[in-house]
Amino acid sequence: MILTSSCCVTGVSENLAAVFSKGGKKGTSQDRFIVWEDFGCQDDMIFCGMFDGYGPWGHLIAKRVKKCHQFCLIIGRNGLPGW
Repeated sequence: MILTSSCCVTGVSENLAAVFSKGGKKGTSQDRFIVWEDFGCQDDMIFCGMFDGYGPWGHLIAKRVKKCHQFCLIIGRNGLPGW
């Protein structure tokens, strides 16, 4: 299970994850998050990431890091050449 937005999931997992982001007064939310169960194809691993953007392009940077960071961790952990 991969959770990337607010929702309620039932009957899928024995694990529980909760994410909260308090809405501010600055307009567009710059926070992005991910909860990925069985991360890296390992039954006992959960990846939780919270990415806080900052500045005029913060929401785009946080979105990009959320999209790419977990794969960099998997590649680095597996020791693939060039990483």
